[in-house]
Order: sequence, then C-alpha cells, then structure tokens
Amino acid sequence: MQKTVKKEDLITVSYIDNRALVVALKAMADALLELNKGNIRQSKNYFYMMHSGILENEKVKEPKLTVESIYHAVDSEKARIAAALHEFVAGETRQTLRMGGFMRNDWSCVYTSKKTKKVLMSFLVEQELSY
Repeated sequence: MQKTVKKEDLITVSYIDNRALVVALKAMADALLELNKGNIRQSKNYFYMMHSGILENEKVKEPKLTVESIYHAVDSEKARIAAALHEFVAGETRQTLRMGGFMRNDWSCVYTSKKTKKVLMSFLVEQELSY
C-alpha cells in the first residue's frame, strides 16, 4: 500500500480471534469522520487511543478528557501517586489537559491556581517517561 491512502483504495482488516475488533474499528472510524466533519486529513488522537468517549453519545461529539484519562499511560504506582496529588490540589486549581502528538502516548496536565493564576504543578507523560 502507498503511504497515502486514496478513497478508492481497498483495505481489508480481519482478526479471527476477536471479530468484535473489526466492528469497533469501523465504529471508531465512522465517529472520527463525523467528529472531523468529513475531513479525513484532520487528525484526532481519540482514534489511536481508542477513546470510547466518542461513541458514548447518540450524536458524536468530542469527549471531555479528565486527568483520570492519563492514568492508563503510567504504571499503577505512578497512577496512585498522581491520583493522590490530584486529589490534594484539585479543588484549588484549574486543570488543563492535553494529548500529545499523532499516535503518541504523550499527555500533560497543568494545575493552575484559581487565586494566583500561577502554575502549581504539572503532570507530564512522554511515551515511557512520566514526571
């Protein structure tokens, strides 16, 4: 297959051990196309992370990401520590959550004080690193 897939190209996907996978991929692709308003070149990371949030509503809309969304990207010990820190400052801060680049497991959550408007802390995940 060429690097760029054209509309007329045929792609066949099969996975005998789990037939539901093909259905899930098709549902995600259809929802992503609707989310991107038909623009197949506009990338959205929700497909690559298989974010079920885009399939939760009758009408497709962009899912609201929460800090809990990034816990899957770190091991259980770091997730436990991050959850404890989040719980400690969540009420006093505004959280800004971002996903990383195309097909990457990069995340950031920046905690900004509601009173002083200064960054109190950040939770960063870059592929295998987290700090």
